Amino acid sequence: MNFLAPLVALFAAFPLGYAAAGAGASSSNRGPEPVGPGTLAAGEVYRGSFGPDGNTLYFFKKVGEDESYRIFSSARTPDGWSAPARVDLGGEFSDLYPSISRDGRRMVFSSYRPVPGAAGGQPNAHLWYADRTNGTWGAPVFMARASTIGHYHSWVEFGFWVSRQRDGEWTAPRPLGAGINSDGYDVFPFFSPDGRDLHFVRDFTTFYRVPFAEALASAEDGPELRYVANAGMLVTVGGRRFLIDAPIRDGIAPYATSPARERDRLEAARPPYDGVDAVLITHWHEDHFSPDAVAAHLAHNPRAVVVSSPEVVERLRAAAPHLPAARLRAVLPSPGRSEEVRVGDVPVRVLRLRHNPSPRLPEQHVGFLIGDSTPVLHVGDADPAADNFALLRALPRVDLALLPFWYVLDPTNRRLVADVIGPRQVVGMHLPPGDAGRVAAALREANVPVVLPPEPGSSVTLGR
Repeated sequence: MNFLAPLVALFAAFPLGYAAAGAGASSSNRGPEPVGPGTLAAGEVYRGSFGPDGNTLYFFKKVGEDESYRIFSSARTPDGWSAPARVDLGGEFSDLYPSISRDGRRMVFSSYRPVPGAAGGQPNAHLWYADRTNGTWGAPVFMARASTIGHYHSWVEFGFWVSRQRDGEWTAPRPLGAGINSDGYDVFPFFSPDGRDLHFVRDFTTFYRVPFAEALASAEDGPELRYVANAGMLVTVGGRRFLIDAPIRDGIAPYATSPARERDRLEAARPPYDGVDAVLITHWHEDHFSPDAVAAHLAHNPRAVVVSSPEVVERLRAAAPHLPAARLRAVLPSPGRSEEVRVGDVPVRVLRLRHNPSPRLPEQHVGFLIGDSTPVLHVGDADPAADNFALLRALPRVDLALLPFWYVLDPTNRRLVADVIGPRQVVGMHLPPGDAGRVAAALREANVPVVLPPEPGSSVTLGR
């Protein structure tokens, strides 16, 4: 089902009794023209939604004298719009505000039909959906998690909220920000035919437009971060959880490794390391990658996939030959280029970055840029040189950069971070425990705003 991928329910809470007037202009600038005069406009009609080809209009209208509404459809014909026909959704309930998916196979709507398990009381409108098969709409399905913010007549909130479908479940609704929800009445959302723009009516007088990606980004939480050890991080972006350069075992002295208890939780995929969606590995050095430790985590976490270079994937395959190929994604862009993979609905851009000069130089070294609205950059052991990061110019601007501590310790590298990487916030990593005090003091003296994780297995507090 392709319903505004990623699958999203966008809805507004506002009282009945208001209708939005459609706006449009012909190529000859004659002003708004009525649609289906004498046919669609018969009686009180309310918000509509077109089918994917633009030749079927779904809308709801008032029936009878009381506050009762039904969803109707009308087809465009050579002679104009056909007489509205009621859409049979089962039962005699008020059904309102239809919204049709871009493939025409799903309708999301508001309905006063009884909620499953409800113990009576005053009816209220909630979100439901119905799927279309062989030209017939199926039984409505209650969207429980997307219907938790109040009731249609409650006057609790005016404006737009968004709920995403992840792993078959609807997330808790969140309000859109970025000036989209005002103190007035923001109502009647609908989309441009290509799905790129969200349109809506403010105060029942004016149409507004905003890029849909910007609208969705305004409802996202910022990333969450847990320091695992050395360059190892547990990052949550867009509701997805990523283990980066972790877990490791012996590592390389003098860099940090996880305490035994923490390592046990990592390899057994126990909280807080349960539910990891992907393990991302920058290169094969032992302080970034342990094939046996990663294989142990994967054995206890069947949902996780690995994204890394072919070199790392082959080492992991040698340690765990029974791992299904579908769980191993070998990605190696050309030098200076990036390649995108998706983990659920979160984009992960694999960056081909040159490793810092080293006696054991890995040929296949990558970094990762995770997410779109608040992208998180992990560079592994990349060489801090401007040409190495030139590819970032064509990618979303970095919000949070996870960088080796030497990127911020001297003025030359700090200029690279500011001018080429340009993150909003930096977390330092790869810091030997014995040097932590000295490095922290030097950064304070230079007034460098960098977060240094306190110890392996600790949550990192980020600014917003």
